[in-house]
Amino acid sequence: MVHVRAYTRTVNGHTVDVASHDRSGTPNAASYTELKAAGRAADFNYIETLPENRKSVITDRAESYAKAVAAIDSATLSETEKHLYKLFYVWEGGMKEHPTGTVAGITRETMRWAAKDVKGLSRMSWPRDIKTEQLPQVYTNVLDEGLRWAGGAAALSKIPDVDVAAFVGDTILREGGPSAARDIQFALNDTLGALEQPMIKPDFKIGIGTIEKIAEVTSSDAGRNKFCSSLEQHRNTRYPDGGDISRTAYFVSACR
Repeated sequence: MVHVRAYTRTVNGHTVDVASHDRSGTPNAASYTELKAAGRAADFNYIETLPENRKSVITDRAESYAKAVAAIDSATLSETEKHLYKLFYVWEGGMKEHPTGTVAGITRETMRWAAKDVKGLSRMSWPRDIKTEQLPQVYTNVLDEGLRWAGGAAALSKIPDVDVAAFVGDTILREGGPSAARDIQFALNDTLGALEQPMIKPDFKIGIGTIEKIAEVTSSDAGRNKFCSSLEQHRNTRYPDGGDISRTAYFVSACR
């Protein structure tokens, strides 16, 4: 459970409204009352700290959000994956089609890649044609690829801290392939250096060794805070226009 305190941060010259998470206690009851129509409120502590433009994905499109949550919850997934997929869905704007044709974070390229594994996807031309129940399958397909050297999407559950695991998973879903591996491994080395531990040799592949080392260093407050803040910096450098800043700030606040 979390208590939430709103505050602002300045990141790369951008002022961002975020929130501080207290890792003990009970959440704001009013938030639960407001959001019960969108799903099982007890599962959604993270909603309290979302920026207003992300909360609107839930509150203004409650029916499509509830369907997405139901699809994710009914899929055979770890609790870590379920938490990540709900967050990713919200941060990507839900089922609203972007000007590029992207829906729920799924691009046409992602569709083509996933079509070999997701039944019925090969017959669809655009992400807007995707059925809600296919969302978790597509997300898992992307994670399986990004984590194939670690055994697939299920490897995220080897990171005990669900907020750290979600930040790692969101980076893979957001950036994909070597770009995500680079940012994650560089953040890991920043953390190892700060903790005066031997660094890994980045190979831009997220293997089980990388996952286990992340789990190890983020088991302490100092390691968790350093890893998440460093991953934030590497991701924001990749998107210098500020497009990722409120998103990475959210994950950093969740890790604290």
